Amino acid sequence: MRRYAKQKSNLQTPLDFCEVVKTAYATFCSSTEHSGVRVSAQLAESAPIEGEPLELELLTVNLLKNALHAARTNTTGKSEIRVRLTEDSSRPDAVRWVLEVEDNGLPVSDDKLAERHAARLTFRRASPQGLIASVSMTMRRTKAG
Repeated sequence: MRRYAKQKSNLQTPLDFCEVVKTAYATFCSSTEHSGVRVSAQLAESAPIEGEPLELELLTVNLLKNALHAARTNTTGKSEIRVRLTEDSSRPDAVRWVLEVEDNGLPVSDDKLAERHAARLTFRRASPQGLIASVSMTMRRTKAG
């Protein structure tokens, strides 16, 4: 991990984002106590991108852990986390993939939502009960220099 953090070169490589998400999902399910929370995944067959596999895996595990924390605030006793990886067809000129990690925990205030906004993540309300964290990956900036 330390070597990764110190490395300054671009680690972008061709990869299947779906496989990265599956690895992160398996890591999360095997290493996190999530009893009482139903976790499901709906993933594309493959999602070819260029990216840094470890960074994307860590990001995905972190999203799952955040969703677990939020799902545990659900007072109905039916806590749930849903993971989806789908192709974004809104831009026909570029292939983009969207990773959604959705929970049915209590609503997040607009102030908290603004705090969580980061360059790589976009957050939007899925419903009054939950939050979708979407990661849209385009690697055009890497290819463009």
